[in-house]
Amino acid sequence: MNKNVIKPVILILMVSVASGFLFNLISNDRIPFIYRPIEIKAGMELDHEQTYRLLREGRALFIDTRYEKDFHPAHISGAVNIPGNLPRDELTTRLKQISKDTIILIYCSSSSCPSARRLAGFMTYLGYENVALYPAGFEEWLQFNYPVEKD
Repeated sequence: MNKNVIKPVILILMVSVASGFLFNLISNDRIPFIYRPIEIKAGMELDHEQTYRLLREGRALFIDTRYEKDFHPAHISGAVNIPGNLPRDELTTRLKQISKDTIILIYCSSSSCPSARRLAGFMTYLGYENVALYPAGFEEWLQFNYPVEKD
C-alpha cells in the first residue's frame, strides 16, 4: 500500500474513534467502558441515569405509586401501578405476586410524594431486599425525555 494513502487513513480512523468516545461521553444512552451492574440494596436511592440504565437493561420491575388517574395517561415504560392509597390487605395481596428476589424500583410523581418511600419501607418490612427508590420521580423522568408508555 502506498505511504501517501496510509497516513490519511490512520488520521481518519483516529478522528473517528475520538469522535465516538466524545459522543459517548455526552450521550444519554452512553455505553459504559466497563460494565458494572448496579447492585440494589434496600432503601437505595437512584438518580435518573441509574434508573434509566435499569430500564434499558430490563433488570428491574418498575412500580409507579401514583394514583390510577395519573398512571394511565403516561408512565415509565413497563411500569406497573400499585397506588399508594391501597388498603394494606389489598397491597399485601398484590405484593405476594412479586418474587422477593426481583429487583424493584419504586417511584412516584416527584420527591414531594411520600407514597414511593412508604411502599419501599413496607416491602423491606415484608422481606424484599432488592428495593430501590427513584425519588425525583416521573416529573424528572419527563424532563429528560426518557421513554414513557401511554394508555
